[in-house]
Parts: sequence; structure tokens; C-alpha cells
Amino acid sequence: MQPNGVYRYDSSISNDSDASFLPAIRFQPDGKRFAVAHRDKDLIRIIDTDTLELVRKLENPEAQLDFPHGLALTDRYVIVSNKHRGDPKPSTINVFDIESESPTPVCVFRTPIDYLVEAHTLTVDRGRLLVSYCEGKAALVSYRFDEETGQVSGPVDVKEDWFDTYGDPKGVAFSKDGSQALVTFVSVPPRRDPLNNIEKLILRKQNFRQFMQALNLDKKWPMTAMMRPRDVREESTNGMALFEVSPDGHIADTPSEFALYGEYARPENVHLQDDICVVSDPLNNNVSLYAFDGAHVAGAPAQVLSEQLFFPHDACLSPDLRTLVVSNNGVRVVNGRVLFNEREDGGDTVAVYRLDA
Repeated sequence: MQPNGVYRYDSSISNDSDASFLPAIRFQPDGKRFAVAHRDKDLIRIIDTDTLELVRKLENPEAQLDFPHGLALTDRYVIVSNKHRGDPKPSTINVFDIESESPTPVCVFRTPIDYLVEAHTLTVDRGRLLVSYCEGKAALVSYRFDEETGQVSGPVDVKEDWFDTYGDPKGVAFSKDGSQALVTFVSVPPRRDPLNNIEKLILRKQNFRQFMQALNLDKKWPMTAMMRPRDVREESTNGMALFEVSPDGHIADTPSEFALYGEYARPENVHLQDDICVVSDPLNNNVSLYAFDGAHVAGAPAQVLSEQLFFPHDACLSPDLRTLVVSNNGVRVVNGRVLFNEREDGGDTVAVYRLDA
């Protein structure tokens, strides 16, 4: 189903306290509420879609959040990934029962693979939870999710090799029938390091950081402790890829189709609602809407939104297609360079668009 009309800017929801990066925003399946992750405040806000009023907060100490980054919502649960502060460590996933008044998670799941340090984006469908990992070792991982108890287990499948070549997976979204996952990926220009050749030999299947520590080289060259396979790529690649996913959660080794954008665009997050694909591009301060036919990745966009968008990191459509919400972060971009320490006006707000039929 395609929207009968265009989306127009309606209003913004301002941050009511200290500034914070807003990495994720997601609707509940019934569309009545949506959740926003406030990374720097260890906070999840749940907001009413119609009134845009705050309904509930999930916050520490009870919530046990630590740099929350990714969100996925079911009818009953809010699923949150934590990046963690300080030295790189495996991500954790907290699950909250929103039918319960308890502020504590019903599940805290630690990523069982030590070198997967940033669970960037989550998507859940029919008992399967897909998680994209970046800023460490790039991987797309499938877990089991118990829709009755809210427990996470696994992994069922881990895919690394394709992303080693093409870039870190960022956004991930299940198709309507659950048979496919659309993934955005981003890389950076190749980095020249003194251990470049060693990295090529050992980083494919091992934790390079542990290797450096074992040889006590992490103290001599601290920056090499976070080197990743993507850093020895000969050119930058950004784009989207379409992977088949089996009913039990196994992911195809390679995508059925993918498209490369080059350095002019940064497809950060992706959301699929029915046959509409929504992609946020913080580098160009816009959100694009595409038709999705299940066979091809996005072609020409049906609409590109930019009004009141400032480094938009995530965007999500309501199930009834009437509302589009975007998480703004206000990071300054100059000549294609992202200046994370400089902020524009309009940062850490939620931009709300409504369908004008």
C-alpha cells in the first residue's frame, strides 16, 4: 500500500533537559505510540502518536541502560540495544514489558561474541531478532526472540564476510512477509596503518583487539586496537543490500541484490512499512521514501524530506502511514565532513511529519 498524498512537516518535539544524541525511533505495531532512544541520558521516552505527549519513561537506575542505541517494538515489549561507555565491550540487549508497571527489564542479554561492540539497529519479526553490529567488527546477526516471555537467545546465524568487503551494516528492516531483510551499509576511506598487512592475515575470523593485547602492542599503538577489516578496503562503499532470511532466522551469505551510492550519500537507517522504504541520510540532512517491491533495492525516491531535519539519524512510518517521525541530532556537516563535536540549532529533537492526502 502506497500513501495517497505527500508528507509535510507538522511539528517538533523538543528535548526537555540536557542535550542527547537520539540514535533510534520506532513505532509500536498498532501505531498508537512510538519510542525514542536518548543515548547520552540513558533514557527511552514513549510518546503518544496523536497528542505527541510523553506517556512513559524507561530510565536508570532501574532500566540498566548504558548508551542505548537501537530500538525494536512489539505489541508487548520494547527491545533496546546498549553500546556501553568506556572501553569497547560486547553490546547488551534489554527487553522491557510495557504491559507491566515494573521499570526493570525482563531480560538483559549480553552479546555472546566479544568483538561485537555496537548493536546499531534492531528489527524483530515472527520470533526472529536481527541486529546490525558496527564500530568494531562488522556483522549482521540473527537471534531468537520469545514473544511470550521477552527472552533473547542465540545467536542463530552470524554474517561477517560480505560486510568485511562492503562496509558496516547500519540500518536493518524486515520485509512485510518476513522473508527478506533490507540493510544499509556504510564504509570509510581506507586507512593506512603500520599493521595493515598483519590485519589482512588475522582479522577475518579473530578478535584483533585480543591479539594486540596478547602481544602487548595495544599500548605501543593504541589506535590499532580498534582496527577493522573495513579499514583496509581500497575504496569507500555506501549503499543498501537485500538479504533472504529463512523462517528459522538463517541469513543468506550474500545479498540477492545491492546498490552502491559512493561517498555522496550516507544511508544510516532504514525502515520498511508495507511496501514503503524509508531511509535516513544524515550527511545530506534528508529522509527519502521509496517504493519497495521485494525484488529490488531502492531506485528513485518518491519523496525526499528535508524541512526541519538536522543530521537525521533514524526515521519511522506509522502502520497506518499517516505519521512519519524522525530523530534529529543536530550534528554539523561541512563539505561532507561530519563534525560530531559541533552542533546545529534544531538538534536532539523529533521532527513529526503528517500525511497530506
